[in-house]
Amino acid sequence: MRRLMAGEPVDRAPVNAFASAYTAVQAGVSFEDYYLDPSVALSCQMKAAARHGWDGTPAYAMPGWATWDFGGEIAFPSGRRGGFPYVSRHAAESPQEVEALQVPDPRRAPAARRTLEFAQLAWGDSVAPCITGGSPLFEAVQMVGAERLLRWIRREPATVDLLLDKITDYILRVADAFLDDFGAAECTVFEAFPTESHALVSPAVFERFTLAREVRIHEELIQRGITSWVIHLCGDHSRNLHLWRDAVPLPERPAFSIGAEMDLLEVGSYFGDGCIVGGNVPTTLLQDGSPEEVVAAARRALERGLRHPGGYVLMPACGLPPHARPENVDALVETARTYGRSDH
Repeated sequence: MRRLMAGEPVDRAPVNAFASAYTAVQAGVSFEDYYLDPSVALSCQMKAAARHGWDGTPAYAMPGWATWDFGGEIAFPSGRRGGFPYVSRHAAESPQEVEALQVPDPRRAPAARRTLEFAQLAWGDSVAPCITGGSPLFEAVQMVGAERLLRWIRREPATVDLLLDKITDYILRVADAFLDDFGAAECTVFEAFPTESHALVSPAVFERFTLAREVRIHEELIQRGITSWVIHLCGDHSRNLHLWRDAVPLPERPAFSIGAEMDLLEVGSYFGDGCIVGGNVPTTLLQDGSPEEVVAAARRALERGLRHPGGYVLMPACGLPPHARPENVDALVETARTYGRSDH
C-alpha cells in the first residue's frame, strides 16, 4: 500500500477490506465496546488483519461523531447482535439552535478525542494517522436529521450554510490536532460522501452546499503539507465528477474508491493516470453471496481496475458489512493474491 501510494512499482493489486465493525463481530466484541474504547477497536482490527491477511491498515471513525461532539447524544441498539451507534438526540433542531452551536475543542470532545487516542495507539504499530476530512453535509444529516436538513436546504438555506461552516471549521480544527501530534508528512486524509450521491441529492445541491466547503478543506490541508488523500464516493456520483476534477484541489496521487454504481476504469480515466482507483465488489455479495460469487465479482473488478495506469486497490464497494461471511472475506483476499497482477 505504501509503495502504491508513492507511485512505486508493486507486484500485485493490494486488497483493503474496508473493515471496521466486522472486526468487532469476529472478535466477539460488542459494538459499544468497540466504538467507545479505541484500544479495543485497534485490537479487533489487528486480529482481523492477521486472520485474513489483507493489506489495508487499521482505521477508526465513530458514526455520528460530529453530533456527539457538538452536544447531541448517541446510543447503541439493545439486543443480542447489537448494532452501530445511532443519534438518540440531535445536536440542533431549529435555526436558533444551529446559531447557538459552538465549535468544540477536539481534545475534550468525546468522539474526536477517541479518534486521536486510536491514532496514538496505532502509531505505536507504525500505522499512519488518518484524518476525517468530510463530508460536512453528511455530518449535518447526523446533527439535525435527514428530513429536517433536506427541508432546510429548500426553505432555510442560510441555516444550512451556517451549520456547514461550523462543521467545516471543526473538521479543520480536528485536523490541526492531528498535525500537531503527528506532522503532515505522516498523516492521510480520508473522506466519504454518502449524502452527495445522486440517490439522495441532486448535483445542484452538491455544487451549492458541498463544493465550497471541500475546496476550503482541501486548500487548507494541502497548504499544511498533507499529500496522502483517499476519497470514497459512495453510490453514484457520476454527475459530480467534473467538479471534483476541475474545482477541488487534489494532491499529486489522490485515491478514489467507488461504489458498484460507477465503473473503475471510467472514473480512473476521468481523473487521469496520476490517481489511484479502488473498489468496487458489491457489499451485499460479501454478506450474502458465496465465495465463488465473490471471486467472480473480484476478478471482474480486477480486470477493470488493473487497466488503470495510476494503480488499483481491490476493495468492497463500501464499508465491509459487520456480518459479512468470513469465507467471503478470505475469497476477496485470495483473489487479489491469485489474480491481482497486471500481467495475469
